[in-house]
Amino acid sequence: MVLPFDTACVKADQTSQNAASGTQLNWVKTPVANLIRYKPSGTYFARVRIRGKLFLQSMKTNVMSVAKLRLSDFIKEKWVMIPQPVPEK
Repeated sequence: MVLPFDTACVKADQTSQNAASGTQLNWVKTPVANLIRYKPSGTYFARVRIRGKLFLQSMKTNVMSVAKLRLSDFIKEKWVMIPQPVPEK
């Protein structure tokens, strides 16, 4: 026997999971590490974690070869910009 208040929680969980997976379907992995494509617009984005901080930035192009070049410049720029933590003694 299934109680009515138990099924409401299950239905709510399924609805929230469907909504979350719907937004994930808009992002497409590419063969290049740290490069993803937003499906509706076709624009490439850099998704990079540098020293524990996540960066997501548009590469402002729909062409993969251009996005790869801009990705390497973006990563170099962020590595210089984010200071390395100083170890405590």
